[in-house]
Formats: sequence, C-alpha cells, structure tokens
Amino acid sequence: MSKTIKEALKFIEESNGRIFSIKFRKRGSLNEIREMTCRTGVAKHIKGGDRAYDPAEHMLVYVYDMIEKGYRCFPIDGLKEIKMDGEWHVIVPETTQR
Repeated sequence: MSKTIKEALKFIEESNGRIFSIKFRKRGSLNEIREMTCRTGVAKHIKGGDRAYDPAEHMLVYVYDMIEKGYRCFPIDGLKEIKMDGEWHVIVPETTQR
C-alpha cells in the first residue's frame, strides 16, 4: 500500500503514543536508509528546558526512539516507509498516490 507524506504525518500526529516504525533517508546522505521504532508523546525522560529550535521549522519530526531509548528527529522529506497497524506503507509523492 502507499501513503502520501501528508497522510503519514497525520497518522503520526494522531497516534496518541502508539508505537510505529519508519524508514527514512538520513539528511546529507544519498543512500543511507535508517529504520526506527518510535512513538510520540513521551515526556518521561525530558531534561532541562525548552528546545533550542523548533523541529517543524527544519522539516523534522520529534519522536522517542524505543530501541535507543532517547529522543530523535527524522526529516519529513526523507520519509520512505511507515509501518502502521502492522503493515508497511510506501511513501509516495502527492500526485502519484494509488
């Protein structure tokens, strides 16, 4: 199945802490694909005050990495696949969906 970036971001925003997996291309790399199991809404391990920057201004999504046990950002424009409800969805440009 395929999803657009907008649909994937909507899922992430509405996940309410549900765990999901993503595959994304790391910025500055032409072919390094990373995989992460993560969730949103984790506040238990936050230390200090506010972030020095707004991730959305840099087209980043801020999540908690369940494997590495730490906060990470991934680039929206690098998102390649997302695993939702046990099924992988390929991220496609808006104009070529389905």
